[in-house]
Amino acid sequence: MSKEVLFQSQADANGLQRLVCIKSALSNRGLILLSGLLLLVIIPRVICIGLRPLHHDEGVNFFFTEQIARIGFYQYSHENYHGPLFFYLTALTRLLVGDGVLSLRLSSIVAGIAGCFIPGLFFRRALSVIPLISTTLLLAVSSSGVFHSRYAIHEILLLLCFLSMASAAALFFHERRPAI
Repeated sequence: MSKEVLFQSQADANGLQRLVCIKSALSNRGLILLSGLLLLVIIPRVICIGLRPLHHDEGVNFFFTEQIARIGFYQYSHENYHGPLFFYLTALTRLLVGDGVLSLRLSSIVAGIAGCFIPGLFFRRALSVIPLISTTLLLAVSSSGVFHSRYAIHEILLLLCFLSMASAAALFFHERRPAI
């Protein structure tokens, strides 16, 4: 009787080991897939980022970012139609990375990368893997998303906020509860 119980527990242990191996392989495959997606999102946004000279709007935004570094805060003016968020984010990246084109555009790059993964973050429980990967891929190669991610301008934050609000609203109406 004890041999049967031992055999049964050994079979259960082997089954559990197989399950752990399958789960580990799936998580490794998922990690590889996530890494590939991340590279596909990052590369178009950072490759040769310093090759193109600064645009007029980027120069204006640099002025306000420089003002934050000089006096310590954003001095609001009704003549500037933008709020301070982008300027503070850009000032933070300049503080972390230093002066340069990359540091000026880094907050836009990060916002563009985050925008590609926002729908996946909100819909990870509601959708299967294929629609989530497809959405991320489409946002990764979106010409508008890549274009605005490569400029130090406010529009990419608008896209990020829009994707976040649209995803949260869609999930709320789908599940009738808060999204995250």
